[in-house]
Amino acid sequence: MAPLVNVGRLQPAQYEDIKRILRSNRISFVESRHAPMPTYLCVKAKDYEKASRLVREEYRDYALAERAKWEHEWSEVHHRSYWRWLLHQWRCNTSLVASSIIRLIT
Repeated sequence: MAPLVNVGRLQPAQYEDIKRILRSNRISFVESRHAPMPTYLCVKAKDYEKASRLVREEYRDYALAERAKWEHEWSEVHHRSYWRWLLHQWRCNTSLVASSIIRLIT
C-alpha cells in the first residue's frame, strides 16, 4: 500500500469527496493510523497513478469551488471592502474583538 494523501490537511467535505471518488472508481483504500505519524489514505501500488490523478483533479475542483464561494461572499456580503469584512469578523468572533481591544489598550 502506498500513501496517497495526508488526511489531516483536508477539509471534512473534501475528505468525503475523495473517498466517494475513489469508491466510485473502484479503487480500494485504507486509512493508516499510526500513533506518531499523521493519518494517510493508502491505495494499492497498481492503483496509485489513477488515484493520484483523481485526487489532483479533486484538489483543483475543490479549490475552484472555494474560490468562487469566497468571491461571491467578498462581493455580495462585504461589497469588496476590507473594513466591512473586518467588522463582519469582529461581529462573528467576540473573542477576536476582546483580544483586539486588549492589544490596542496595551
